Amino acid sequence: MRRLPALLLAAVPLTLYAGVAAAWADRPLFYALVAEDRWFETLQVVGYAVAAAGFAALSVVLRRSSRMGALAASGGALLFAVVIGEELSWGQRHWDVRLAAVERVNDQGDLTLHNVGAALALSNLGLLGVALAGAATPFLHRLGPVRRRLAGVSGFRPPVWLAGWFGSAAAFTLARLTLLRTPPFPVAKLSEVAELSVAAGAAVLAGLLVRDVVSRRRPDALRGGAGRPSVAAP
Repeated sequence: MRRLPALLLAAVPLTLYAGVAAAWADRPLFYALVAEDRWFETLQVVGYAVAAAGFAALSVVLRRSSRMGALAASGGALLFAVVIGEELSWGQRHWDVRLAAVERVNDQGDLTLHNVGAALALSNLGLLGVALAGAATPFLHRLGPVRRRLAGVSGFRPPVWLAGWFGSAAAFTLARLTLLRTPPFPVAKLSEVAELSVAAGAAVLAGLLVRDVVSRRRPDALRGGAGRPSVAAP
């Protein structure tokens, strides 16, 4: 019975895939969910913003105890900030930002770099990489080299159900890159579910990381030893 909530959480993306596919029968609902700047894309931006802020905060917290961890967190924050820019077309639709040189070579006539030439395939590969990394995260604590290189977060145990969110996105993106190179429009728009799964998973992961690292430093801070990770007694 204890596993039931975790299984239900892991199955959330599958429910979303099924729901969006069923919504194709109601075109206004379908477009309200997956069209540009509508519900799913807005939620993606929120998720990526939370993830970027969380990893930025984590890089500050880890700067003394784990240089590798701080660099990794900074890289994550930068990555998600760039993804937000792409999701918002770098302000084109919201603030009427224009750059004719990019718009002329863009497949959709906007400012998104992932729609220029072969960049779409590269962006899908990037999404696949992030999804695979996220799916592996709940199991990385078992690897000794990871624990040694990421001192300060080595005791972190992400919930296994996060692997379901990232893993479903990885599976769909891999299918897009191999079996579904030219899918029907409603199938192609299911990529919005994959992106939302990654965004939500990244936001949850960043929040849990920050909470874990800060909470393990709080006892040392109370004793005047801030900046050193606490070590639990055996």
